[in-house]
Formats: sequence, structure tokens, C-alpha cells
Amino acid sequence: MTSAIRWEKLTGNAQAAVQRGNDLAAEHARLDAAGVPVHRKMGREEWGGVISTFEDPDGHYFQRMEFKPPA
Repeated sequence: MTSAIRWEKLTGNAQAAVQRGNDLAAEHARLDAAGVPVHRKMGREEWGGVISTFEDPDGHYFQRMEFKPPA
């Protein structure tokens, strides 16, 4: 399941599109194989989310996020 894309403010004036999904490893592998530039590979956040950051052809960052709450 993938949710809608939302914009998130980063450092300074930077923004990134963030999309949540259930299989970040598969999506990361697919984008990496397609030659999409990777800026962050499946980094774990202190709140439990895992995020990969990529760059689109126009130089904009976008992130894929996965969050599975502890059972």
C-alpha cells in the first residue's frame, strides 16, 4: 500500500516529496536499478521509520518511507 505524496520541509528552504509504502527495500532496489541517484539508503529514524532519499531528473529530492510500528 502506498499513500499520497506529501511535501516535507527539510533544512533551509529545501523541500522533498515523501511517499509512504510497505516494501521500501524492493522500491529502493527498483529505483537504484533504474539509475535514479540515491542520496540516502534506507536510513533508520529514531522514531522507527526507514527513509531512502532519491533525486529526480530535474534535481528535486524525493523520499520513500516505510514505518512498521513495533508489535
